[in-house]
Amino acid sequence: MVIIAQKCHSYCLTCSSSLNNQCYSCNSSYFLSGNTCSTACLAGYGSVTGTNVCILCDLKCITCAETATNCSSCTASGLNAAYLYLTSCLASCPATTLANNVTRICDSCPSNCNTCTSTTVCTVCTSPYGLYSSLCYNPCPVKTFYSSGVCTSCPSNCDTCTSGTVCTVCSSTYGLYNSLCYNPCPSATYYSSGVCISCDPKCLTCSLSTTNCSVCSNTSPNVAYLSGTTCLATCPTGTFAFTNPNQCLTCNSLCTVCQNSSTNCSVCSTTSPIAYLLVNTCYSVCPASYYNNNNEGSGPNVCTSCTAACTLCLDGTATNCQACSSTYTLSGTTCSTSCLSGYGPSPTPNVCLLCTYPCLTCNLTATNCTSCNISLGPIFLYNTGSYVYTCVASCPIRTFSNLSTSTCDPCPNGCV
Repeated sequence: MVIIAQKCHSYCLTCSSSLNNQCYSCNSSYFLSGNTCSTACLAGYGSVTGTNVCILCDLKCITCAETATNCSSCTASGLNAAYLYLTSCLASCPATTLANNVTRICDSCPSNCNTCTSTTVCTVCTSPYGLYSSLCYNPCPVKTFYSSGVCTSCPSNCDTCTSGTVCTVCSSTYGLYNSLCYNPCPSATYYSSGVCISCDPKCLTCSLSTTNCSVCSNTSPNVAYLSGTTCLATCPTGTFAFTNPNQCLTCNSLCTVCQNSSTNCSVCSTTSPIAYLLVNTCYSVCPASYYNNNNEGSGPNVCTSCTAACTLCLDGTATNCQACSSTYTLSGTTCSTSCLSGYGPSPTPNVCLLCTYPCLTCNLTATNCTSCNISLGPIFLYNTGSYVYTCVASCPIRTFSNLSTSTCDPCPNGCV
């Protein structure tokens, strides 16, 4: 029997038939994949540097190079379906990556993400990063705090916190108080450098400092009254405690101590303006029937009653009066039931006028005598006419001295 040699396919260098898939080796520029020579390695085979013999890729690889597991694309379906991760085809993508069923590639999750649903949406971050708005942060963004892998929102208006109920730094214009943020600050606190600071216990409202108050407490045990910008348990001298709102109001200018109102006084001023107390009222001049009494400088200054005879007086005696009651008359500074010696009735009711010497008593004018002062010698009352009388040492002509009546009596007719 004669054996006829067949020519190999043009791609083949050595072969078992003329087909390109029955080759043992390939010509230059052609690549052997199994028994097939082609212009490039077939699917499932990969090229190797320095040789035109292709290696059989791992079953999960569609294409590979240099080694069977150095893959560049992966099987899309079947038992060997896989995803490309770096240069390996894996049945499932590892942590920090996401299986792309279209490209069959393990896409990278967002930075520092362990599990994600897309390249921009993380669901679980790698430790110690926290998840916030689908991304991972370390540290967590302002206004959030780290808790079990998640950046959780701080309390309202808080920039930095340690939990959902404990703030440590508040947003601008808000003040930190009891781990929360306020604007304005709560009652009985004031804002200072991002913090609400408690006022003094006696203050309900304060500013700039704990004792710079504008409203005081009205509840026990811290009841206080506002004096200037200070809350005091007791109002200072010259003021009185007023409620609703609690404050120290100034006493009347004549009072140094008052209660409940500015004019309900218990002690009056002893310096300018000097005043005198009468039934809880201070007077610069005591009213009628009272006199200014400073108790000889030892105080207290009070209005003291004049005697019953006086309506105006300088002290508590009946001999230092300035006006008399209706049943008395004033002789100089003395009130009596009738004009005293040396005084006589005047045109002014209840006032006696001082008679001109040597009158002992007079009437309506100081020189209209009604009796004469005979203490220094004989003095006689003389009628000058029209019922006007005067006192003379010797009686004029046509009169004679009546020693028994101390008057100048008319002489008998024709006698001088």
